[in-house]
Amino acid sequence: MQKLSKRGFMKDRRSLLAIVCVVVFVVLSVFMGGYFIGNISPLRIPDPSTHLYNTISIAHGHLVNTRLDKTQITVTIPLKWTVDNQQKIYENNVMCRIVPSTISHGGDGWMAKIGEMDKNQGTTSGGIENSYVSIVWAPQALALSIANSLELSMKDSYILMRSANLLFYVVLLSICIAIIPRGKVAATVLALNPYSIFMASSISSDTYTIALVSLFLAFIFKLCLECERSVERWEMAMLVILSVLLFMGKVPYASVILLIFALPKERFSLSEKLVYFFFGGFVGGAAYIIWSKLFLHIMHAPWVDQSANMALILHSPFEAMKSIIANTIWPSKYDLALCGDSVASMLHQNRWLVLPAAVVFVAGIGFMIYAQLKSREKFNLPLLLGTLFVAFAAIALTRAFLLLTWTDVREGFSVIYGFQGRYYLPLIFVLLLPFIAYESKRLKRTLE
Repeated sequence: MQKLSKRGFMKDRRSLLAIVCVVVFVVLSVFMGGYFIGNISPLRIPDPSTHLYNTISIAHGHLVNTRLDKTQITVTIPLKWTVDNQQKIYENNVMCRIVPSTISHGGDGWMAKIGEMDKNQGTTSGGIENSYVSIVWAPQALALSIANSLELSMKDSYILMRSANLLFYVVLLSICIAIIPRGKVAATVLALNPYSIFMASSISSDTYTIALVSLFLAFIFKLCLECERSVERWEMAMLVILSVLLFMGKVPYASVILLIFALPKERFSLSEKLVYFFFGGFVGGAAYIIWSKLFLHIMHAPWVDQSANMALILHSPFEAMKSIIANTIWPSKYDLALCGDSVASMLHQNRWLVLPAAVVFVAGIGFMIYAQLKSREKFNLPLLLGTLFVAFAAIALTRAFLLLTWTDVREGFSVIYGFQGRYYLPLIFVLLLPFIAYESKRLKRTLE
């Protein structure tokens, strides 16, 4: 009876902690996101015209915009929404320059600069790049559709679009924090990092990938740790659905579905893992390949000849692989040039991401040492090594894609261009591993 009462007390305490963490996250993320929305231009993001024009097109009901020969297409855009007519608030930049200046200097005052135009003014044609499946802009497009029906101003429409994107992030990351059995406080700190909140409060489709990958990792951690109960049907369905949805965003991050094979054998047989991987990975991958063949127009740098790049990569595959691995492990000259000329300056410019990540990492190592000294916990090696592997694979695949599309390989393989710090954001929950990657003896005794 005493053990049951103690177990009930621990369960109530964990439930209370989950509620507190979710409430703190929601309040602070809405406050921080609202600050970004009010103080930084909606077009001060990477590839602003791509995100804006796709959102406008989808909001008008055009879910697929392409030509069969996949050449760049044009869509009809209200004249006031063209980037040319928004030069006062247009400033394409990288996050390591945007976020620190916004926090330190109070933003760029875009609301006072935006120029409203007559709603009856004509339309024009704008070039559009279909680089992703349309679902990644769904929150922004739905918000713009509502704004158009209410005849809101451009400023209010931008606010509504960005708020919808922020809401999507807040809801999914709140679920992440709620379902992770351990490390809830650390998960809250990571989810509140200003770089992720900045992307979530923009019109960028990066929010989709950040939120979906975080949710998938949190769900895998949950299934690996809660070994004392059977797997429910909704969890099986969610595992497959999330796996398929991962392919709709940035495809390299879909590599995290390999973590299905790290699920505990006490709950999942090998045949079950193969079934989940087949339906999630194979179906999602096949759907993406078919969609990309029919509809997608892959973005690439105008100075890059992809055919020539592919030929050179196939001619020197080991050189290409060496470059990808080296650039994944250590920052290249291009990475340093974005934010400074040294690792120290790069870390300083990215301090609003590095600081929360460093705090969680140090706390996690301390927690791991404490768990070892107190109860000699056994590490869950499949989960630990598997998570590190898929994180490395996601970044390496991103580098490989950029080698093909943004790097002139004729100049050599040493530097891969186009990589930015925001590509680490979807994998930030990997830092929770010190809290997650060990087996609880108490749970093992329950099983026995």
